[in-house]
Amino acid sequence: MTASLREIRVFTTFPHQCSYLPEQEATTLFVDPRQAISPTLYTQLSMLGFRRSGDHIYRPHCSRCNACVASRIPVKAFQISRSQRRVLSKNQDLSLVVSDSIFDDEAWELYSQYIEHKHKDGDMYPPDREQYESFLKNVRA
Repeated sequence: MTASLREIRVFTTFPHQCSYLPEQEATTLFVDPRQAISPTLYTQLSMLGFRRSGDHIYRPHCSRCNACVASRIPVKAFQISRSQRRVLSKNQDLSLVVSDSIFDDEAWELYSQYIEHKHKDGDMYPPDREQYESFLKNVRA
């Protein structure tokens, strides 16, 4: 049975180096990984700024900083700005490919390059295929 928002257990990490801001210390709030999460509960958590990585649901929870704010865009009301149009224009050399799966070798290679370039000092390094697939799985229910 899935718990309500009031009934879930959360844990905090020990302070660690912030992944977003250099020379800052961070703590992270995690939902108990044994907790069953329904789509409704997951929606409520996401509205409170929680994020998901594989089976882990977490959010930054720093005592001295609140710079890591999750942002949501109401898609139906979105209107592209002038500066966004300029960015689109500057990136016309990029292409979009719709794929039936993101578990293929090409997607894995892109992810691997991203980890090598952006997260060499983080806990996702070195890139691992099993970790990649776990990262993309649906939230547990």
